[in-house]
Amino acid sequence: MKKLKLSKEEVSLLVQENRYKLGEFVFDNISDEEKKLIIECGKSFGFEVDKSLLSGTDSSFNKYKDEYSALLLVTGKYSVSPDYLVEIENKNIKTRVLVVQQSQESFRLRTIAKKLVSEKLVTLYAGCDEEWLYESLSDTQESLMYENLQKDLPEIPIFAIKFDESGDFKVEELDTA
Repeated sequence: MKKLKLSKEEVSLLVQENRYKLGEFVFDNISDEEKKLIIECGKSFGFEVDKSLLSGTDSSFNKYKDEYSALLLVTGKYSVSPDYLVEIENKNIKTRVLVVQQSQESFRLRTIAKKLVSEKLVTLYAGCDEEWLYESLSDTQESLMYENLQKDLPEIPIFAIKFDESGDFKVEELDTA
């Protein structure tokens, strides 16, 4: 794949051609990446994490090693396939975008927070509840994502893609400075 940066117009075309409707959000179990997130969040916000969540995880996070042409932060009940052919000078060039489906991520983090609290897998401060834990997990996840992007993909263009119920969408280029 050739490394290139996509413009807002190219991203709009990519989304138009590669969008698809998501099925119902389903939660099966907590992935290793999510366990790492919970552990890091516990360290950052000072709550205890049950030892059962510590097994089988290392403390490193996946870094973005692939070459991406843009980061798409997607909300709504649609998403976007990451691979795309861009026509440049009458040639089709394969490119890939990094897609973060924020609605799906939010659902997973809410479900994880509920599970952690109901199964007493975390010990929170007095007065802190499931909603506080969800917000803490969301903040930690966002911070880690941007931290890793700064290290691995410092010049990647970032776009917010907002789908409505019918699949129509708006593209907004976000400031990366």
